[in-house]
Amino acid sequence: MKFAAVGILLLALSWPGHAQAKDNSEIVSLAPGWQRVEVDAPPGSLGLPTFRYIPDDHRNASLLITILGRGDGKVADRAALREFHLFLCRPYLTSPNEKPHQIDFNFPNGIGVYTSFEDPSLIGKPDRTGDYKVATPIALLLQNQIVIQATIFTDEKSGPTFDEALNTLKTIDLPSTPSSGLAERREGDKAILSMPNLDAELVIPGAIAESPIKLNRDTSYFSFTTKGGVILSGWLEPVAKYKGLRAMWSEEKKSMQAGTGIKCENEKFEVIDGWETVAYSMTLAKNSVQQNLRASRTYGKTWVDVHLSITAESGQTMPLKNLLRSLEIISSRRQ
Repeated sequence: MKFAAVGILLLALSWPGHAQAKDNSEIVSLAPGWQRVEVDAPPGSLGLPTFRYIPDDHRNASLLITILGRGDGKVADRAALREFHLFLCRPYLTSPNEKPHQIDFNFPNGIGVYTSFEDPSLIGKPDRTGDYKVATPIALLLQNQIVIQATIFTDEKSGPTFDEALNTLKTIDLPSTPSSGLAERREGDKAILSMPNLDAELVIPGAIAESPIKLNRDTSYFSFTTKGGVILSGWLEPVAKYKGLRAMWSEEKKSMQAGTGIKCENEKFEVIDGWETVAYSMTLAKNSVQQNLRASRTYGKTWVDVHLSITAESGQTMPLKNLLRSLEIISSRRQ
């Protein structure tokens, strides 16, 4: 398993794909000898603000930082942050029952937790640029309740290079951001999502709406994780932005594969209860396959775009299709 590929994919488990403006702001104080570089996949293909830093010498190392958004009370303390961190560790575990050694730490602007994983296939082999022997997934919770995901890639579990990357991460400082333009209200056990100036709303069933982690970042993006491990994310957008599923998927597939080095396999296009969909799989590691379902549907002036994913045995897409069928699109109460 190449830690470079898996680490980048972690940034997009709830795969956002709507373009955003390039972010030139600096969020950390760099250690001497480190520099910021462009992420391997274009920012628009990830949908979340993502930053990459590397040494400016021969050292084979990288620090990836992604701003996920506010914890919205779901990731509000160290216990919840550790639970979220366990989720980030899943692609690196040899079995679902493995309990990684989590290391807690504090920094001036919040708290964090990390675990280092060594790639057994690279032990004793010569160093090669871009193939990292150690990956360290990290979860941060800032004082203003913003949740950060980061990964340090190195060729050693400890030492000056790792320390420089971790100390750089500990300097992270983000200003509070205004509340998302995406509005949420509750009716019974359902969550109903809406956007200003759009004429449709998305109804999320209770089985998903009770999820332990919910992160909203920009004005149209939402994400839920079910207790069964299915990740549902998506956007409510003006229908004028929609160019058709096949055209959109062609661009995003190209960006994903270029950025992660992992192929999208077993593609299948079909219409499911009015949703245009494409199902596909991505092999993260041996015995670890991520099943995905991307779906789009229009209603009046509104485009609803969702992505569902689960790590399961190859071909097991039925849980995703059943969840998609449970989603409702209704006319906005403002109309």
